[in-house]
Amino acid sequence: MVHELLGTAEGLWKSYAEMMKANPVVGGAMTLYGMGIATYFFKDIPMRVLGYVKGQFMVGVRINNNDNLFNAITYWLEEQERVFRCKNFAAKLNYGTDKHTVAISVGYGNHIFFYKRRIFYLSRIEKDVNNTTDTKESLYITTYGWSPESIRRFLQDVIPQPVGDQNTHVHDFTNYWQRSAEKAKRNLSSVVLTDSNEKKLRDHITQYLGDKAWYRQHKIPWRTGIALEGPPGTGKTTLALALCGEFNSHLFIANLSLMSDDKLLEMFKQLPPKAIILIEDIDSYSVATSRKRRMIKKKNNQKSLSGATPSAPDSDDEQPDSKDFSFGSLSGLLNAIDGICSTEDRILIATTNHIERLDPALIREGRFELILKIDYLDDETGRKMFAKFYPDFKMPKDFKMRPEISPAKFQTMAMGNKSDPQMLFDFCNEFKRLPEATK
Repeated sequence: MVHELLGTAEGLWKSYAEMMKANPVVGGAMTLYGMGIATYFFKDIPMRVLGYVKGQFMVGVRINNNDNLFNAITYWLEEQERVFRCKNFAAKLNYGTDKHTVAISVGYGNHIFFYKRRIFYLSRIEKDVNNTTDTKESLYITTYGWSPESIRRFLQDVIPQPVGDQNTHVHDFTNYWQRSAEKAKRNLSSVVLTDSNEKKLRDHITQYLGDKAWYRQHKIPWRTGIALEGPPGTGKTTLALALCGEFNSHLFIANLSLMSDDKLLEMFKQLPPKAIILIEDIDSYSVATSRKRRMIKKKNNQKSLSGATPSAPDSDDEQPDSKDFSFGSLSGLLNAIDGICSTEDRILIATTNHIERLDPALIREGRFELILKIDYLDDETGRKMFAKFYPDFKMPKDFKMRPEISPAKFQTMAMGNKSDPQMLFDFCNEFKRLPEATK
């Protein structure tokens, strides 16, 4: 076989040599044509050889930006400017309370860095995404060797570790959950509540956390919902943050604006275990309000366009000032909360100033097992507020709290009267008010 191939090659070479002697022009053209064919067939050989070598002697991992690990590596890169020898960087503005800072990390392209005496190759790639303004990125990290253990150790080292009892992480959602802020942890006792409400909250969440086996035994999804209703400034959002500190969870803020049904479902599916997800002012979203009210509002809008007089609402309450630019539907929200694809091991908290505006299907038992009224300060909570801000001030036994003073208003006045509790007491006391308060 080999002899036959050699013989054929020798014959072709002799024919080519004779043609070159007889007609050099045609021979030259044939030579160029042959070189083009050879170049075409052999041009991929170096890349194929390199790809084979990389496949046999290197290991790699890809991390997309819809994973929290992408953010963890990015934060680590921002602190490793000296590790990289590159000219292409990416910059990001970090907002702070005292001043804003600029964070620098590696930009798009290929980079080399050393970690614990091992060389790593990093590629930051931006993906093409059609018909969307969302940014899609990925990090591809490789190193030499046959085992992924070295990359696993690197990733484990760079991810942030739990910070104990110091901070509560606050996350928001775009296409994935990302950490947006850190708040100092606070417990439930730091929020002024009536003894009854504090006991109901503690008992409900403690029972929920301790009954996982019972939920599994009875084939019931292990999740719960709490609705906090009450007037503005009564501390409903602060209470959600305090629950995170009390039960060692992180807070995930759900903004329903411009959310499609698919995105609502994806938002809940990406929640990590032990998450507390908060929907603030849920009554302000049209997707959550009563279908009957939406029908009345739509009818009134049609009458207004035709010049007719709008009909009155079916109750004494004013119609909701809802965010009508929500893309989602009520059925999509309900499916995200407790549908067949909804996640478990999470606590949903919704705050509202007008619970009567919410659709009954949304606040039924099974979706929100506990509905708690967080109201203005009364005699009990008023005394607690004075004890919190003025621990040395002696409260009279006949103190009667003035109506409709929220904790937020009390706190604002206390900030302006840090050393004059009597002034604030006279303002809050129903039986003795300042002259300005009685005008």
